Amino acid sequence: MKSNTTKKGKKINKKSLIVALDVAQEKHVVYIRSLEK
Repeated sequence: MKSNTTKKGKKINKKSLIVALDVAQEKHVVYIRSLEK
């Protein structure tokens, strides 16, 4: 991932950042599963 969200990341609180990471992981897992089919 390119770190072009570093400037915006300072405005985001930790909870929303953690939630965003969780959502990204779920999408990544779904993407991998769709590739396995």
